[in-house]
Amino acid sequence: MTQLTPRQRLAVTAPGNVVIQAGAGSGKTHVLAERIIHLLEQGLKPRELCAVTFTEAAARELRSRVEAYLERKLPENEAYWGEVLDDFPEAQISTIHSLCGRIAREHPLESDASFNMQVLEEGAFQNWLDSVFPEILQVLHPETHADLPYSLLSEALRTLLGDPLTAELALGKVETLSPEELEQMQLARLQALWEEHVDARLHRLKMLQTATCKDLSDPLYPTYTLLLEVLDVQDAKVFSERFFGMPYSKSAGRAPNWTGSGKVLVHDTVAWLRETFAAARIREEEQWHHRALFQLKQAYRKTLKKRYALSVRDNVMGFADLEYHARQAMQHTHVQVYYQDRWKVLLIDEFQDTSPAQWTILRNLLSERTLYTVVGDEKQSIYGFRGSDVRLIQQLSDHTRQAGSVVDLDTSFRTHHSLVEVVNRVFEVLFEGHNHPSSVEMRPLRAARQQKPETEQCSVEVHVIAGERVGNLRDAEGRLMVLRIQDLIRSRFKVYDRKAQVHRPVRFEDIAVLYRAKTSLDTYLRSFKKAGIPHVVESGMGLFDRPEVQDQITFLRFLASPFDDLSLAALLRSPCFTLSDPEVYRLTRNMQESLWHTLQADPASRHIVQVLQEVLAERKDGSPVEVLEMLHEKTRYPLVLSQLPEAERRLLNVSRFKEVLRDLYRQGHTDVFSATQALQHMAEAGVEVPEAVPPSLNAVRFMTIHKSKGLEFPVVILLDSLHVGTNFKDPVLIDSDLGVALRHPDDTLELPEAYLKLHEEQMRRSTLEEIRVKYVAFTRAADLLILGLPLTQKQERPYYQLMKALSGTDHEVYSYEAHHIPSLDPIEPLIAGPSSSEAGSGGPLPFLLPESLPVTSVGVYLKCPRSFEYQYLRGILGINLQWKSRAEQPRVLRGKSIGGLVHTALEQDWTSFEAIQNHFVGEHPAVIHEVYRLVSSLQDEAFQELKNLPFTREQAYSIPYAGMTFEGVIDAFTDGWIIDYKTDSFMDPEHHLPQLALYSHHLKIPKASLVYLRHNTLHTFGAEELARGLQDIDRMLANLRSGKLDPTPSAFSCRFCPHQSHCPDAVGLEEDLEAASREKNP
Repeated sequence: MTQLTPRQRLAVTAPGNVVIQAGAGSGKTHVLAERIIHLLEQGLKPRELCAVTFTEAAARELRSRVEAYLERKLPENEAYWGEVLDDFPEAQISTIHSLCGRIAREHPLESDASFNMQVLEEGAFQNWLDSVFPEILQVLHPETHADLPYSLLSEALRTLLGDPLTAELALGKVETLSPEELEQMQLARLQALWEEHVDARLHRLKMLQTATCKDLSDPLYPTYTLLLEVLDVQDAKVFSERFFGMPYSKSAGRAPNWTGSGKVLVHDTVAWLRETFAAARIREEEQWHHRALFQLKQAYRKTLKKRYALSVRDNVMGFADLEYHARQAMQHTHVQVYYQDRWKVLLIDEFQDTSPAQWTILRNLLSERTLYTVVGDEKQSIYGFRGSDVRLIQQLSDHTRQAGSVVDLDTSFRTHHSLVEVVNRVFEVLFEGHNHPSSVEMRPLRAARQQKPETEQCSVEVHVIAGERVGNLRDAEGRLMVLRIQDLIRSRFKVYDRKAQVHRPVRFEDIAVLYRAKTSLDTYLRSFKKAGIPHVVESGMGLFDRPEVQDQITFLRFLASPFDDLSLAALLRSPCFTLSDPEVYRLTRNMQESLWHTLQADPASRHIVQVLQEVLAERKDGSPVEVLEMLHEKTRYPLVLSQLPEAERRLLNVSRFKEVLRDLYRQGHTDVFSATQALQHMAEAGVEVPEAVPPSLNAVRFMTIHKSKGLEFPVVILLDSLHVGTNFKDPVLIDSDLGVALRHPDDTLELPEAYLKLHEEQMRRSTLEEIRVKYVAFTRAADLLILGLPLTQKQERPYYQLMKALSGTDHEVYSYEAHHIPSLDPIEPLIAGPSSSEAGSGGPLPFLLPESLPVTSVGVYLKCPRSFEYQYLRGILGINLQWKSRAEQPRVLRGKSIGGLVHTALEQDWTSFEAIQNHFVGEHPAVIHEVYRLVSSLQDEAFQELKNLPFTREQAYSIPYAGMTFEGVIDAFTDGWIIDYKTDSFMDPEHHLPQLALYSHHLKIPKASLVYLRHNTLHTFGAEELARGLQDIDRMLANLRSGKLDPTPSAFSCRFCPHQSHCPDAVGLEEDLEAASREKNP
């Protein structure tokens, strides 16, 4: 226990019940394991312990960690700890569903559960439910649900039958009266209210009778006459039907048509009647809603029995069934007492994601003698769509404070100080101001690690991408993130290795790409595939998207139907037979009835036909896995895969797919035909099957934010960071606390009051959960968080809210137009094949030289002719995506560049802070401060010679030289001195030498200098250097006229080149280092 912080120690040793509010990265698993060790030290027997985790992986991790701690304690007291270690397998450490399964199996009579039913994964169970749903509905007769349209009935029952325990709790909140009884009760309430106000009604009637309408065509006159008729009727129902059904407008009537204040009296009477009786009136939509719910409740009871009968028939069960049967058992007092006596200690991990339905089970395990330890973080409650309720941990914390301990673990061992401070600030803003029971308080974290690996790098990058179409924005965001990852790898960005406790260069496996919704995933993946960045999708349809698994599905489709031409063509082109496209085309060109018939008639394909016929014969008796393995064996498919790139990954995915087929086999899909159909249903239902990830795979991880929970990565990229949840209006709303509400398919009808209230409540909860989802995403990052912000009009409000929250934190903002993000497609050079150095033989050039060039183009050519080619010969506008080290002030890339603003300020002689601020209205304050700092640097001692000189500024020239015209602007010059101001982060005088040499030559001024404002350095070129600069121009022109455009790539120049993304010769740092090593050690 020596490695515990004071708060962790308090959580571990708390004498009674304890709720541990464990912040992100605060070591909750370590604390939970130490808590168990502490309890065992106090004499707790392993069999008296029940620990509930959110996932099976968490259960395995907790168990293995406790066992490791126990082994380390053996030397202290071998007899005692040896016995504890031997007995520890008896400890109940599992997920809630494993616990429910145990309760149901140990009490089959009380739970009404079968002993040997197979529990299906969520997607597989939904697939089974869909397949039997038509059979379930056969138990219903149309007259039993006359008020429920079939589409609404079907959707409601699908939802309810998928989660019987939540359905029981929700339907329990529904009014139990029959529609007739409810109507009588409502009528009685309305009649009582009507009679209660009889005096007031009659008084208003007398007042109305004193008024007269002089023009019977007045629009208010029908209302007046109706009021005279209904104010003294005895039957309140008659009043309600006539009054609330009449057309009425507050602006109706003309005062001159009425005697006295008749118009006002009519409107006042209508307002009073509405205010007094509106709440008690009988609305048709409310009557329909109650009838529909009553019928739904009856239909659910009938279909639930049928659903369970089919479950027994097919020997299947879902996770929700386990909860249902466990609750059935726990409603019996003797079952509660049995487990309360057995388990003296209950530990619950990730309690913030517990649903009210699950809590009804866990709560019954507690007695006054039971000690409980609950670990959770309300800020990370993100499973509302599965029924979890953040209010549970809030309520339990409040209860435990009265007779126990609530401990906040606020030290993050994951993230460095600067990034923790960003998270604290952002969510302090985002969490505040929500007056709702589901809102949470932002308890700030503290960082155990102070230093960040890259001291000059910001902690959070915000990449804002503007554009019109959402699809283009997503595509641009994907390309941008590819370029950013390439730059991180190329620049050997430093990250902290927690295991080795050292800083090291980032690897692909250190980077996680998180996303909220899967709808745009293919767009993002397309960019990564195009760029060749290794990546793996760990949530979504990852396995079925892999090419080797698509091969297997294609094999099965052919085996199920040999006359499926597309499947057979794909099979022939696969690694099984490796036919080329021309060979397949030869077969299809002369195709007869089908491709299978043509293949059998082709002498050259005799071996292929023999193999396929043998496999087809096996499909009658063999299982889908056996048939596949036979095809693999006869075609040596695994051997072929082993020779391909990512061989280990491919082979593991094929094995994982076989496991899927085995699961289907256990569900009754025992032949190729049934398995193929089941796979199709899985794809249509969106069943998530993650691909197999080799432990050694160095690849970027793609996963949903929910999948990332509990994980950490040195670098996290959050796509579409401003994701806004949709304003859903589902036909069926179900809540275990608030009941069930329905929306009629006819949109012309008013929505029932119950639906409006439940919808509003669920929308507010959803909005708050979206903020918590972002919190989970932000806190996955250990060293660098990169936010992608494709900005649409819909997202402007959350954008400004996020910018407000980030204000004053360690972040940088980069802004782009979507169409400026470079393409990832390589652009072939103008001259292919032999080196362009062989050109110049007098033949025509593959390009036309322009009549004029910018003087800055000389430096570009000398650094890399390929970059010159792209920019000045082909007009390809690259974008210089530089993510440089931070300056002393935050650098915000928005609007004009800082260099351009500095030149403007110097040209206009705006040297004071006030002048710069007044003239650059709208620029970010950080930019204003940076411009002022650079302009003010001219007062440095290094620039004393420049003071008080009569400079001519910003003069444009067209300079003819050696048959070419060069265009340029001279920053400042006198009769004897040329000055060029630079705001570059790096000093590279040689790059600018030709430019100044040309100015010097044209103006006949012998002295030229570069003024490096960031470095307080004045670099002056002498006559010899200026002459050399002209020689560089001569060399460039000679090379151009001979067609020489060979690239000169290097890691440094390629990193800062605006064409790095589409240049086929661009190199990374590793390649450059290898080349340098080869030159050094040939």
